[in-house]
Amino acid sequence: LIAVITDYSLCILVKAGNIVGVNTYQVSLISLLFIFFILSFIFLRIETLSDTIPRSNDAYDLVGNGITESIGIISFVTSKLMYSMSKPLTLTHTAYMCHHSSFLVYESMENPTQNRWNKITHISVSVSCLIILLFGVFGYTTFTGFSQGDLLENYCMSDDWANVARILFSTTIMLTYPIECFVVREVLENAIWDGKPPETKSHHIMITVAIVATCFIFSTFTDCLGIVLELNGVLAAVPLAFILPALCYLKLDSGRLLEWRKAPAFLLAVFGFAVAIIGTFLAMVRVIDGVTCSHGKEMDYCLAPHIQNKTTSILLSLMNTTTQTTLKP
Repeated sequence: LIAVITDYSLCILVKAGNIVGVNTYQVSLISLLFIFFILSFIFLRIETLSDTIPRSNDAYDLVGNGITESIGIISFVTSKLMYSMSKPLTLTHTAYMCHHSSFLVYESMENPTQNRWNKITHISVSVSCLIILLFGVFGYTTFTGFSQGDLLENYCMSDDWANVARILFSTTIMLTYPIECFVVREVLENAIWDGKPPETKSHHIMITVAIVATCFIFSTFTDCLGIVLELNGVLAAVPLAFILPALCYLKLDSGRLLEWRKAPAFLLAVFGFAVAIIGTFLAMVRVIDGVTCSHGKEMDYCLAPHIQNKTTSILLSLMNTTTQTTLKP
């Protein structure tokens, strides 16, 4: 559902921008390959941890009280898949929260048209949706009620393959970061210098260092990724992804405001406002009550003496099978 809504909001965002000639909405393939490695690791770990992780009684209730926070997280984070798809159709890196870079991607396309943009958007969001579903299903099937906001927190520090996955995930974030930094820098230059900043190397270095330093300082305030994603999702991602694109389209599109063809945009805006308001309230309640987070500590089941790391043997078995199959005449 979130994928379909995001897909529609991306399409109308660029359509609204084309009406008034706006081209800002203030990586790489390697990072995508890393995501598939992490996904494979999580899948293999379902079997290796099946006898270790205790089961929660309400693990498979259809809807819990954290649904709005979940929508916020989904809106903000996930493997990102779009920039290279625009040139002309190779794979890249965007997320459900990619609206802020939409116009930069659109302008980088060869022969940018609304139809080509719609096609790229449909493919990118569909792949992102699939990856989100697989991560969610595999991860939650493994840990159920013990699942953390940062899934990698659930794996033991002694798990070598989990540590490799953590390194690759960090690398993925580093490969994504420049795209986000470019957008922030352009927005600041448009807001402060009216789109005509000083064309000097010192200016370029100073504003870039200021952005990176600010992000670094804020990142040191907490190591609990889950609540950060929740607040960032409901306060920033939801308005950027669902509310503003719909309102911009309704404001800029020709014709009467109340028309049937604009009904989806109205529903998108209402959905965004509802998620933002309810999600913010519930997230603040969690902060007041005390957020539960592992904070980098080992989970209780990691301290059990009987835990065994079977992932290595499984991977070696698969590698041996593949090698033997390859060497057969």
